[in-house]
Amino acid sequence: PRRLSGDLVRLPTRVRQSIRDVQRVLEQTKADVLVGFGGYVSLPAYLAARGRTPIVIHEANARPGLANRAGARFTSYVASAVPGAISGAQHIGLPLRRAIATLDRAAICQQAREHFGLAPDLPTLFVFGGSQGARSLNKAIVDAAPALTSAGVQILHSAGERNDDQRPTAALGSAPYVGLRYIDRMDLAYAAADVALCRAGAMTCAELAAVGLPAVYVPLPIGNGEQRLNALPVVGAGGGFGAAGSGSGAGVKSRNTVAAYIAGTTSASTVSSSLPVSPTHADLSIARLNRYAFDYLLPHSFGPENLGK
Repeated sequence: PRRLSGDLVRLPTRVRQSIRDVQRVLEQTKADVLVGFGGYVSLPAYLAARGRTPIVIHEANARPGLANRAGARFTSYVASAVPGAISGAQHIGLPLRRAIATLDRAAICQQAREHFGLAPDLPTLFVFGGSQGARSLNKAIVDAAPALTSAGVQILHSAGERNDDQRPTAALGSAPYVGLRYIDRMDLAYAAADVALCRAGAMTCAELAAVGLPAVYVPLPIGNGEQRLNALPVVGAGGGFGAAGSGSGAGVKSRNTVAAYIAGTTSASTVSSSLPVSPTHADLSIARLNRYAFDYLLPHSFGPENLGK
């Protein structure tokens, strides 16, 4: 709770109870290492493990939350997806699924477009806002779809499970529009696309950078501003645009930005080839980090020179 309320008054008691609960779990499972990725459930876990069980922390966002900032004081085994997110953390990237980390977009582009019922040879925009969709992005594409499809840009749109009413109803151009509730083959969606319109969550930024897909990022305008910061390294390296805000003009802004990206003087393929390669072996690095934490009698074995081995 962030405001003065009954929940805030009860917070210390609840935290103490949570710490005792986690200590009991650690004892019952005889855990060798506790691994935390932040969030409200992590802080009691870090406090419970402090001095009892080695702690490994991974920070996914460019701006860490309270739990990981506090937990990093209890351990030297700290890794981050973004350089400099936590002082002293090892930059290893974000753990990605092998289907994403090893994706060759060009090799399966035609297969991917056929899978979604898209034309094989048209510029393709992929719009998504996470598993639940994003209302502001849906509105933006509803506004922009007639002009984009009339300009020959086809659209793959993941609107969200409960957002059937947030798809274009106006007459569209000749280029296909494919609207889906949910996409469970993100590897194929990335392969089918030339550019994405999306939020800027840590996983989204990491996956798009890893597969080399340029994007127009629209950060979620709540929280501690971490989404804007997540996108900055990729945008700064030429891998996309950062679109601030999601108001009534978002559709026009998205239409103009996407049109310029795909049909302008800088082609999407050129932008894609200039993208920096995001670390794609963070899963292995996390596993090694756990091993080093478990083998805490040899703390000198932990270091950036060993994480890559």
